[in-house]
Amino acid sequence: MEHDVLKWIKIDNSARIYPMIYSENGQNIFRIAFEMNGAVDPVILHRAVRDVLPRYPSFKVRMKKGLFWYFFEENATLPVIFKDKDVRLDKIDFHANNNYIFRVCYHKNVISLDFNHTVTDGKGGVEFTKAVIFRYLEISGYKVCGEGLIKALDAPPSGGEIEDSFLNNYKRVPIKDIELGDILGKKGYSINGAPLEDAAIGIINGHCSVASVKAAAKKYGATVTEYLCGLFMYSIYMTNNNAKKRPIKLLIPINLRKIFNSETLRNFSFITTAIAEVKEPSLKFDYFIECVKARLANAVDPSAISKKVAGMVKLDKNMFIKLIPLPLKFIIFRSGKKIISTFRSSTAILTNPGVIDIPESMKPYVRHINMALIPTQNATLNCAVISCKDEISITFARRCNDVDIIRFFFSVMTGEGADLTLTSNYAELKDFSGATAKTKGSGENEPLL
Repeated sequence: MEHDVLKWIKIDNSARIYPMIYSENGQNIFRIAFEMNGAVDPVILHRAVRDVLPRYPSFKVRMKKGLFWYFFEENATLPVIFKDKDVRLDKIDFHANNNYIFRVCYHKNVISLDFNHTVTDGKGGVEFTKAVIFRYLEISGYKVCGEGLIKALDAPPSGGEIEDSFLNNYKRVPIKDIELGDILGKKGYSINGAPLEDAAIGIINGHCSVASVKAAAKKYGATVTEYLCGLFMYSIYMTNNNAKKRPIKLLIPINLRKIFNSETLRNFSFITTAIAEVKEPSLKFDYFIECVKARLANAVDPSAISKKVAGMVKLDKNMFIKLIPLPLKFIIFRSGKKIISTFRSSTAILTNPGVIDIPESMKPYVRHINMALIPTQNATLNCAVISCKDEISITFARRCNDVDIIRFFFSVMTGEGADLTLTSNYAELKDFSGATAKTKGSGENEPLL
C-alpha cells in the first residue's frame, strides 16, 4: 500500500464510542515515555516526528464528524512539540495540536508520547514511539541500526498495519452466545479519596529487574501479569476496609495480535475483568492470584475470544445503530454510560503490553522506558507495567492524595525480594520502606514520565 492511498479511514471497531464519551473527566489517554541519557533537543524531536509520520499513516490523521459516525481523515499538517511544565496531564487539545490524536512532549531528558485511545492501543503506541526515538537518535548522529525491530522509513506500510483486525477476524456468533459478563454483573468497589490539587496527576514509578519479579511470581505458580494483578487487588483489599463490602473488579487489557496473527497498529485488544469476592475477613494473597489466573485462562480461550470479538463487532454490523444520526448517538451512548456506571463499576485497571524489544544499538542511549495510564476522575488509580532491557517498570498514576495502596503494593514486592528503585513527582516517598526512593525535582513538583 502506497503512502498516498490512505485519505480517510474508519475509526476501528473497538474505538468507535470513545469520541462520544469524552468529558471533563478525561479522554482515555496513555503515555509512553523514554528517559534518555542526555537532554532532549526539541528541534531534533520535531524533525524525527516529521520524518516518521508518513511511514505510519494510521497516526497521521485527524478526527472528523460524519453523519453517522466519527471518522479519520489524513492530516496534512505536523504535530506540535510541547514542553511538559507541571504535574497536570491535561486532555489532548486537538486544536492546539494541529488536530492530531496523539501528543509529543519533552521534559529535560524525557521524551513522552500521549495517545488518545481512539487512535491506537498500548502495543501500537509502543511501536510508533520506538520509531520516533530511533529516528531521533539517528538525526542526533548516533550509530543505530534497526535490527529488524524498527520499520524502515522507506518501506511502504502493509495493509495489515492499518487494518481493523476486529472486523477482519469477525465470525458470526448467535446473540445468545455473546458474553455480557464484563458489561453486566455486580457493582465493584470504587477507590475514593481527596483529589490532588489543581487536577494534578500523581505518579509513583518502581523499577526493578524482571528476574526478581519472575522469581516472586514463580512462588505462586503465576506469570508476571498474574502476580502483579493479584498483588494490586490484594493491596486494595488490605488497605481499604470498605473494599470488603463490594467485589474488587480489576480491568485487564488483553492484546489479541498474537492470538490472531495480526500486525495492526490500531486498536486490537479487549478488556477482561478479574473479580475477587471479598466477603471473608482474612483472605490471603494466593486467593487474589487465583482469581486472576482463572479469569485470564478463560479470556484467552479461543471460543471465549470469538464471542468477545463478535460482541464488539455486532455494534458495527447492526443496521439500526448504523443509521442513527451522530447527535442522537451522542445522547444514547452517554446515557448508556451513565446507567452502566451507576449499576456496574470497576475498581481499577492494570495494563501490561509486555516486553518492548529495542535494537541493541539503541540501548546505550535509553535509560528507562515507562508507561502511564492516565486516570479519569471516575477511575482515580491505574497501574501500567512495561519491560525492556531486563528491567520492569511499574507505574501508578492517580488523581487522589492517598498512597496507601501503592505503599502496600511495593512493600510486598520488596519483602519478596524485588530490588526496587522508586521515583515520584510528589514528595511522598519518605515513608516507603525497603526500596531505594527518590523524588524527582528540586523542591517543586514536576513531571516524572
